Amino acid sequence: MYRDKLTAMPWVGRFWEYSVCNGMLIPLEGEVGWEYPEGTRLYFKGRTTEIHYEFAC
Repeated sequence: MYRDKLTAMPWVGRFWEYSVCNGMLIPLEGEVGWEYPEGTRLYFKGRTTEIHYEFAC
């Protein structure tokens, strides 16, 4: 879909398949996109396959 001018569009993110990892609930799958009047246009869709993090002190 082509638009001839810059137009600010709202974003939406959907996340699912949550899992507890080191006591923190995190989504393993999700998608993000722009909300057009015609419907959502996805920008990113992905699945977490590995995660490493540490809590700040």
